[in-house]
Amino acid sequence: MTYIHEYLRAQTEPKKAQDIIDNLEKEGHLRNPSLSKCQRIIDVLRHQTVVQFKADPSLTEQKWDSGTYFYLGKLGGIKDKVGLLGHLQAKSSMEPLLYKELKEGWPQCDAALAELKRENKIITVEDKKTIKHIFIDDPTLRHTVEDDFKNMWKRVV
Repeated sequence: MTYIHEYLRAQTEPKKAQDIIDNLEKEGHLRNPSLSKCQRIIDVLRHQTVVQFKADPSLTEQKWDSGTYFYLGKLGGIKDKVGLLGHLQAKSSMEPLLYKELKEGWPQCDAALAELKRENKIITVEDKKTIKHIFIDDPTLRHTVEDDFKNMWKRVV
């Protein structure tokens, strides 16, 4: 399952069962795939909480290889800036969003985070190497500080 999760995590679009099996074969993680082995893999995948299965609406009865799969991660499938801002705005507390949880479901998030930070839409807490926490930024709290006050503060500190 780890290889399937890694494959789906890197995708931005839902993938079909055959795409997943083909990727496992191509990467050398599945040799001589029999029909029963493929069916078991896909059956287990359908019951994963971090993977969303979407049934094929054109079929009345789903087959083992019908429908698509999308990696949700712990945060429920945030894959773009709009989804991230929506998630942060919907939070009822000021508890931070953990960067590693966001990165798990959206590996390509770094460029979007940098852009949102430049636009003053998010605030990040970082250590020397990486981002740790993400908060939504409240533009109503942004005020300019007079230079005289800044100079007085520098003398005190």
